Amino acid sequence: MVAVARAMIHVLKMLLADEPTGNLDSKSSKDVMLMLESINKIERTTVAFSAIGTLF
Repeated sequence: MVAVARAMIHVLKMLLADEPTGNLDSKSSKDVMLMLESINKIERTTVAFSAIGTLF
């Protein structure tokens, strides 16, 4: 979650995330996905991520 927070303090054109929910519990995974969605909608940042298995 710290890495996501660091990304949020900068205005980015693109954010690449390699398994951002990989080692998180289901609530934290959902929170991260909501933050990434918010970055996409509010800042108009392109978000690309890889995921293996269930996201949340």
